[in-house]
Amino acid sequence: MKATKLLEYKFSGKRDITSRKPLVIDDKLIVLFNYNIDGFPHNEVICFNIHNFTILWKYENSFVGNNILKTPNNNVLICYMDGKLIEINHKNGSPVEKFDLGMKKNGQTSNLYKNKIIISGIQGTEETICFDFDKRQVLWRVYNQGHSYIPFIYEDKVYQCAEDKIVCRDLNSGSTIWKSSEKGNYNFHPNNFQSNIVVGGHGIIKFYNAINGKLLLQINTENKETIYRIISDENSIYFGDTSGIFYAYKITEARNFLGTRTLNADLQWKFSSQGAIQSIPEILDEKIIFINDDKKLICLDKENGNLHWQININGEAGISGLIFFENTIITSVSKGHIFKITESNK
Repeated sequence: MKATKLLEYKFSGKRDITSRKPLVIDDKLIVLFNYNIDGFPHNEVICFNIHNFTILWKYENSFVGNNILKTPNNNVLICYMDGKLIEINHKNGSPVEKFDLGMKKNGQTSNLYKNKIIISGIQGTEETICFDFDKRQVLWRVYNQGHSYIPFIYEDKVYQCAEDKIVCRDLNSGSTIWKSSEKGNYNFHPNNFQSNIVVGGHGIIKFYNAINGKLLLQINTENKETIYRIISDENSIYFGDTSGIFYAYKITEARNFLGTRTLNADLQWKFSSQGAIQSIPEILDEKIIFINDDKKLICLDKENGNLHWQININGEAGISGLIFFENTIITSVSKGHIFKITESNK
């Protein structure tokens, strides 16, 4: 198999350009770029025609943009690091509404779930809020116990990692359901595997019972690098670390004669990509696709980890990501590069 670049756009004329995972709404590609002007952060969100990369509109702001997501009414929500949310009309880029969350510094939003998102404080801002799109306001606000990573909403519960802690909260009230901590090991971005919660640390993967927080399984990769993002299918988990190694583990379940459930993990394969992996991988059919900080878009066979293809995308991934549109892959990375890529069997 091989990959071919169909379209390219270069956001240029700025310093220290980074990007975030792009967004598609209808036939529009929305991309967020951060950059510096005289040492101060700036941000630009650009909307393209997804078919030919013609620019349709731009929106600029003088602060760091954390991420973008689609609102329940099909607009673009920009989450800024200074506690501001700005809703943009996806058709013309005009501001619809601005929300001040009253947070000094915050990270990326959680996933959107039942018209709610979670946003947590970072860099000394020790609080977490739930924003309700139906009520257009903050639903609740609680202390978050330290620098937080990207929260995750699953089955009406909020899972949030802050330093060495993981906390489960009720989505509608913010009340704590359970929490767990282990000194000396940071927890990063939680996700679900089947009905469990899985979270990465420094060379460690932990599985928790989503209901009561019981630790079900701990995997040690024997490589103390940071594991940020974990994805899964029905039977396996897939993740990369900051040394550039990508792993696949098969997870099986067993029950003893008392009915007590345990999980077991078997390493299926690993692949060295030669560049730190911070962004979230994606599954496409029987393939794993991810971008790394060696400026590569890489496609692996999901079953055995064999390399199908890799292609240079001219910039580091950082915490950006890739998206699929029809039969193409779209990436947005550092130095302002956007690519639309297709794959073939030639």
